[in-house]
Amino acid sequence: MAVRLAHHRRVATAALLLCFVLATMLATFGLNRIAGQEESRVPDDDATPVGAGVTREVRSLADWDQVLTVVQPGDVIRLKATIPARLAYDGHNDGGSGPAPNGTEQLPIVITADAGVWIDPGNQNSGQGALDIISADHVHVVGVNVRNAQFGIRCLQCHGSPGHPVRIANNQVTDTGH
Repeated sequence: MAVRLAHHRRVATAALLLCFVLATMLATFGLNRIAGQEESRVPDDDATPVGAGVTREVRSLADWDQVLTVVQPGDVIRLKATIPARLAYDGHNDGGSGPAPNGTEQLPIVITADAGVWIDPGNQNSGQGALDIISADHVHVVGVNVRNAQFGIRCLQCHGSPGHPVRIANNQVTDTGH
């Protein structure tokens, strides 16, 4: 009986070790393909994808509205002060009528914020998001803090492309209605 139990322990240990080795290989070599589909490559969460554009600073809702009329692919929109209102990036893909342009695969538009800066509309029952990206392609939201809205960060009718998905990463969302 003791010999049989020792044998089962060795087999279980070997199976666990094999699973660990296979999982490590999959993670290391990117072999996580399912049913022949290529994996999507997403940039590391520690890196903010930045194109060759300009950093456009926003300190108020008026700044935000003005930046949307001049932002170009590759630009970074950086929130420098807490904004006590809903922000919407209204693009014009799929028939949208907003003023903001699309980014591109190589030159995404990135929305980010300084540490301690919040988008804070102040109403968890508003029916709106704190930050809505609407009808815009290749617009990333990285390192933004939102609070006190019905929804946190929403992408509505936004598109990336294979290998270049829309990126919503390293954000903090708190005190929302949903």
